[in-house]
Amino acid sequence: MTAKREKDITKHPFYIKDPVARQRALDQAVERAKEILFPSEPPKEIKFKRETRLVFNSVKDFDKFYKKWKKEQKVKK
Repeated sequence: MTAKREKDITKHPFYIKDPVARQRALDQAVERAKEILFPSEPPKEIKFKRETRLVFNSVKDFDKFYKKWKKEQKVKK
């Protein structure tokens, strides 16, 4: 177990030799991780579900209103 930890990391195929590029890659990885762990806006799926629920509720309200209106029109005739 300790032998694996003592391997030289610089010989790894994905090791970035340029220190500036390595730091930039680390910063980008941290930013991606932050976006995944703490999203600033809800994912599109959740947003879509919320919007469809709002539309569905407004359609239900409209149906109720239309039924009442239709009954009133029948009463007037």
